[in-house]
Amino acid sequence: MAPAEALAALVRGDTLPSPCFAWSASAATLACATEHRSIQGGGERAIRFIGGAGEDVIYYRQDGYGLELDPAGFDQAALDGLRARFTRDDFTAWHGAPIGVAPNAGAAVTAVPLRWRRTFIERREEFGDAYQDVFETDCGAGWVAQPGLAELGFDTSTPTVAALVAPSGQLIMTSTVAWGAEGDAGWVTEALPIDRLCPPTPTR
Repeated sequence: MAPAEALAALVRGDTLPSPCFAWSASAATLACATEHRSIQGGGERAIRFIGGAGEDVIYYRQDGYGLELDPAGFDQAALDGLRARFTRDDFTAWHGAPIGVAPNAGAAVTAVPLRWRRTFIERREEFGDAYQDVFETDCGAGWVAQPGLAELGFDTSTPTVAALVAPSGQLIMTSTVAWGAEGDAGWVTEALPIDRLCPPTPTR
């Protein structure tokens, strides 16, 4: 799917196969879709450019009540700017090769062991069961928590987490979750650039 077509799908409210969907070789930049939205809190949708200048371009914001996309919430100037940027920087469709990361299981991400510990905390009648998510890596001296990955977790629903490597070599972690609680529901989609999972090895 061409970048402009992917953006049109997002405007329609469709879900892309993967949050990261377009790559620009000239700008060495990856384009990923992010979203934070709920019935009670409204929310926003953005395109996150990872690499190059790196920025979030918010194209939709909703302050009111409800989950349905409100046509009035779209920023047409931002959408026009995104279309122009996709053309100017020769963005092309990009699918990557996501490596799924399952809760309480390990995965090898760029040859670094990564695991996601998901621990049950308590049963809550109104808001669903509560969990704590911790993402850890083993850089050779045992498992160490990675606070920078905390946003990938979610306390009441189980997100779909994956790792992928951009053509530039940049590691990206993505997380998508739909959640519901009494009187509220929503979606969260994240794409986080990770500079390194392990500290550099000291040289003498």
